[in-house]
Amino acid sequence: MCVYYTVSSSDALRTLGARNEHGVLTYIGDKVASFDDINCTIRHVDCTLLLDNSTLCCSHCKLYQRNTLNRLLYRFNNESKSKSNKENTSSHINYRFMDSDSKDLRMKKLQLEVQTKNKKLKRLESVLQQCIREESIPVDDTLHSDLLTIMNQHVPSPGNDQTKDFKEIFWKQQLQAFAKKNPKSIRWHPLVVKWCLYLHHKSSGAYETLRNSGVVCLPSGRTLRDYRHFAPVTAGLSSATDKQLRDLAQETSPLAKHVVVLIDEMYVRGGLVFNKSTGAIIGFVDLGDLNNHFVDLENLLSKGASKRPLRPLAKTLLVFMIRGVVTNLIFPYALYPATSLRGCDIFPLLWDVIERLTRNHFRVLAVTCDGATCNRSMFRLHSTAGGVVYKTRNVYSAENEYIYFISDPPHLIKTIRNCFANSKRALWVSK
Repeated sequence: MCVYYTVSSSDALRTLGARNEHGVLTYIGDKVASFDDINCTIRHVDCTLLLDNSTLCCSHCKLYQRNTLNRLLYRFNNESKSKSNKENTSSHINYRFMDSDSKDLRMKKLQLEVQTKNKKLKRLESVLQQCIREESIPVDDTLHSDLLTIMNQHVPSPGNDQTKDFKEIFWKQQLQAFAKKNPKSIRWHPLVVKWCLYLHHKSSGAYETLRNSGVVCLPSGRTLRDYRHFAPVTAGLSSATDKQLRDLAQETSPLAKHVVVLIDEMYVRGGLVFNKSTGAIIGFVDLGDLNNHFVDLENLLSKGASKRPLRPLAKTLLVFMIRGVVTNLIFPYALYPATSLRGCDIFPLLWDVIERLTRNHFRVLAVTCDGATCNRSMFRLHSTAGGVVYKTRNVYSAENEYIYFISDPPHLIKTIRNCFANSKRALWVSK
């Protein structure tokens, strides 16, 4: 008897979804084979059934053999995978709109993707290590000593030890690093540290790749962390920031102390963070003691004493930055976690900044910000006469000089462009 393909049970065929009501398999729209429930055998529809002992399959069944069932099984698996991927497991669907089953399915998919990528990463690492072992050229002691000799010959003269050329400083530091057995014993030059901090800020992964390549010797991430966290980052004004400003004021000329205060608001992702060093929970709105009391009082009066509201989470950061007028001074001075700012919130914070800058011998000439509603409202609070408010007197200055309010020119140009591009605004005057 002709044996085309035998399966363990009829369920294996039914799962393919390819049987019709006559028990006949269809493949690409044509009848190909039929299923025998008794013998659990798939046969071609034109099978001769009876054969001699020399062959196991007739000519019709031999044409297809196992390819038909394998292709049907492959097609079914692909269709089932694509169907499962469409069941509310898309990465664009928010978790709050998904039920528990869909969340579990998404987590399983994400775990599977992570496992797959980790396997691929390990495989690529093994291939890379194998290529290094087979094709790399080790540097022997002779070549190493020759490289050190070349570097020593191109060291600047001793009379230029106080040079400020970064290339010469970097070359000396690399020579010292390669000459020492333990790279941790190197004392890095401040210019090299600043350059490394700049690279690490641009891309920490690229910095670590460059450092681990062995081409150049660079400070470790732990060393850079000590420089980044030299002063504790806190909301509002801090004494550590004032100390840095006092040191800067002693080193610069009087003309370099003319500065402009920039005010800007940047959006951040809301959340709470526990500070292990201080034990504080960071992430709530913090606009200074005075503003915090006013916000708590307004919430208490609006929602009643029975429901004492919690302070909301911050969605933005209000940043005060100092910019030199005739120098390249750029100094982030203070930041405040905030949400839904008003002009009355910015007003006391601005004058706290101006007071501290004046005490540190800086002369504030102007305040610059964009044309947001809260900023324009803050400008109007400096005058009761009405009209356009563009200056006010610095009450903390001995000369009682003026401070001018300037809207950010790029924002003004962008606003003008948007007004001309808006068809609903009648800005053209017909002749």
